[in-house]
Amino acid sequence: MSETGVAVKLAGNHDIADARNTACILYYPSLFKETLVKDLVRDLNAKAINVAVDDINNSGLHPAARYDVVILLSGCKAGATLPLAPAYIKANDYASNIIYFSAYTLWAIPYNADLPKGKVDAITAASSKGTKEIQATESDILAATMKKIGR
Repeated sequence: MSETGVAVKLAGNHDIADARNTACILYYPSLFKETLVKDLVRDLNAKAINVAVDDINNSGLHPAARYDVVILLSGCKAGATLPLAPAYIKANDYASNIIYFSAYTLWAIPYNADLPKGKVDAITAASSKGTKEIQATESDILAATMKKIGR
């Protein structure tokens, strides 16, 4: 259990054996991303969507083909994009059901020579503790998720 109370497990009232209407959220733990996870789980469950939540270090246990949508919550450290989200995207052959969120700085953007812009949808925002910024980011991710699920 993290400091914000996000459990690393299935979150929802629906049977995960039926992969329809199932999202997977893989994230790097941080206060900003854990708040996003909690809000996304709440709002996706309200739309009858199962949500599997796990640390991005366990991403190999969650192939993109298993889910309707995979949400990667990533970021940067020391001016560089964190490596596990781009590695997951490439390992899953740039699957169209992946949403890549990256908290960023001016020096670390989600796209680079190893992750070309035309091959993956990315949502970016500055990491923030502000409610308004978190809600705006969650709204963008939720809209992209619903679009990928076809709702």
